[in-house]
Amino acid sequence: MWSRFLVAWATFAAAMANDSDSTSITLLTFNVRTTLANDPCPCGCWADRKQYVRQQVDEIAPDMFGLQETSLEQKDTFDDLFGDEYGNIGRDSGSYQGRAGEINAIYFKADTWSLLSDSMVWLGPDPSQPSAAWGMVYYRTAVFGRFRHTATGQTVCVFNTHYETPGNDLAQVEGTNVILATMLDACDLSQDAVFFMGDMNAEPFTYAMQLATTFPPLPLQTTLLTTDQGGSWCNNMVDPPSKCAGVIDHVLYYANPSVASICVREAQIVRRDFDGCYVSDHALVYATLDIGTPANDQCNAPPPNAPIDGCGVPEANTDYGGAVVAVVPGASLGDCCDFCKQDTRCNAYSLASDGTCYLKGARGLASRKYGVQSARVLKCTAVDADTDHMAEDIGSAASYLPEDCCALCRAFDGCEAFSWTNSKCYFKGGQGTTVPRAGVHSAIVL
Repeated sequence: MWSRFLVAWATFAAAMANDSDSTSITLLTFNVRTTLANDPCPCGCWADRKQYVRQQVDEIAPDMFGLQETSLEQKDTFDDLFGDEYGNIGRDSGSYQGRAGEINAIYFKADTWSLLSDSMVWLGPDPSQPSAAWGMVYYRTAVFGRFRHTATGQTVCVFNTHYETPGNDLAQVEGTNVILATMLDACDLSQDAVFFMGDMNAEPFTYAMQLATTFPPLPLQTTLLTTDQGGSWCNNMVDPPSKCAGVIDHVLYYANPSVASICVREAQIVRRDFDGCYVSDHALVYATLDIGTPANDQCNAPPPNAPIDGCGVPEANTDYGGAVVAVVPGASLGDCCDFCKQDTRCNAYSLASDGTCYLKGARGLASRKYGVQSARVLKCTAVDADTDHMAEDIGSAASYLPEDCCALCRAFDGCEAFSWTNSKCYFKGGQGTTVPRAGVHSAIVL
């Protein structure tokens, strides 16, 4: 039977699907567990698993699906199973020091979507070349393509990737930077809806995913909410969904609001039992979305949380790891925000399910905790991208996200502003003048 964990955050009228101004798309991300791992039968070997692949995918019926960990043998299997219905793009990442390469292929329904262009980048300092920079143990790539819906003419720009393994935050963040820069170059944001899927090896609260969802030119949004109902990482091909943990496979989206809007109709994590076996050590993640137009009010569903005045957007089911500076009762997110704004030591908060506010000196490393909501408190100006403050440097500190420099600056004696680049905050002894500088992000302490 199906084991599905429903995490959809928006539903709409049935008429929406028939609106001539909208285009429906279903995207599926599927880490297939490479055959090069040589997992034994029963259940683990590809001979056992591949017989269920077609049924698993057909039950979701995606417009496009992205694969990760795909070996040449598995790519041949997918081509044989889906070749008369789906076209595909993607090529081998190459092997690093004898470690397995992979093909992060994207398959697309050929009678529904026409391919306009495609390419692949390596996640490294030079995206045109294989690289194991930033402490990576595999070559990592992102495959992408632009497609046009044959019936409506809607264009989409779709990326599929597989990030470095958990724990290497630097490689995941720098890989995200490569992908975001490639999106700006390869996608036409004046008309494309942008989709980003894959095995990110990263939960929603991690630095890489925070970067992807706060990048100013195209802040991606997740189709999945973190829940207490399980995850997408299952570790083997025999454990049931109840033993899966960590939502590390994602489908994200963005559309320029002046051009089109996107509604998430449904998003699910799926782990299908085939006679006691599963097709992979990952669950599958898919989302069905409608791409509408500015005139279509039904396609303007709000996100789960909105920012509170003076505070950032609350992160659901997320606890911040920064040092606790005070504990106060609070009945709402707004109360926590106000408490933190009034406490000079506070730069973020976490609201527990019992209504207790934990005021934090910084966001710190977040962790998944069901029922907890957390947010930064805005005690610096909005971060200006590609801008450098020319005041004297008086100190520095490591930070994967520029937004976290604010708390570090406020705690550093004499710091009035900061500039951030290459995962490092540079503290300024004054505000000074600003100059344009690519890759530098800056703000002023309020």
